[in-house]
Amino acid sequence: MLQVATIDKPIRPGLGYSPIETIIYNIDKGLRSLGHKSIVACSADSCITGEQYVTIRQSFGDYVCKSTMEQKTAVKIHLLKALERARRGDIDIIQMHGWLDYIYNGVFNPDLPIVMTLHVPAKDTWIRKTSINGLTSCRIHPCISWQ
Repeated sequence: MLQVATIDKPIRPGLGYSPIETIIYNIDKGLRSLGHKSIVACSADSCITGEQYVTIRQSFGDYVCKSTMEQKTAVKIHLLKALERARRGDIDIIQMHGWLDYIYNGVFNPDLPIVMTLHVPAKDTWIRKTSINGLTSCRIHPCISWQ
């Protein structure tokens, strides 16, 4: 499995309040402990137990409410590199925790099933205005996780 990590904060244990990063870390650790291959596309300042596939040098350091042009560029680079990794042929499923709009718009379009974990109620995102049925060509499977 390839997890496309968020890049607001690094993925590592002991971050305190970092629910998304903690979930990514725990999925990675759990898969490895069960003997599965786990690949995490993430920033270089992350510390994971599976295969770390570095997409950007450093995370943003904190959650971003309104992205700058530099941060938007970093997200696109992160997703393009994660897509490159997904296309190597040794991955059968992708787990994502954000960027549904990039999937919907075709920027991130692997020919693999995607499990999308929404960490906020769908009513608080643009997904409530968008038909999930429009995403069936991406083979996306929504999963809800509220902290």
